[in-house]
Amino acid sequence: MIILVFHTAFRSFERYLLEPFEQMPYTSHNALKVSEFCSQSRSSLLWTTKDAMDCYMNHYHKNPSTRVTHAFRRIWEGGHTIFSSHYIGEGFDLSDGHHLSPYSPLPYPDLQYGAVGVPVLVLQDALFTLGFDCMALDGYWGVHTEHALKEFAASFFVPYHGIVDEFFWRQLLFFACGSDKNILRKKNKD
Repeated sequence: MIILVFHTAFRSFERYLLEPFEQMPYTSHNALKVSEFCSQSRSSLLWTTKDAMDCYMNHYHKNPSTRVTHAFRRIWEGGHTIFSSHYIGEGFDLSDGHHLSPYSPLPYPDLQYGAVGVPVLVLQDALFTLGFDCMALDGYWGVHTEHALKEFAASFFVPYHGIVDEFFWRQLLFFACGSDKNILRKKNKD
């Protein structure tokens, strides 16, 4: 599985190629295996942030018997509200019934051209899900992501003025959340 970990301080991603039985980056003592992090996700590409891993490890050191029951999901897999921290790779449902996330409110910030980070990955993932090609799922908003956003906005009659704000996020995620990407992509190719 490919794991992308975003470093907020450095504004860059690290890329890992890990097996499900291996531990997640920035964890220790077998605190969180890849299979636990991706839990029910069918994706071979996962993402998170170093902040999220640090948050989980802080909790783990205080409560080592608490395990993750659910964490990562891609937007097209659905199963959560549209602004779920699970799609951004920063939400952890725990065996003690608690939900853990390093941020509150949820990290779906206003974005614009040149943005980098996990929210851009979710943005690109949603666009790909709906059949709008960003050329890469890389977390960097460049010309291809901009073009895909403009195509989405025109196709779904969503006002777009160069910024993905809360209204734009709501529209995009509403259409993408829980959509079967293969059906949508096939439909667009016909």
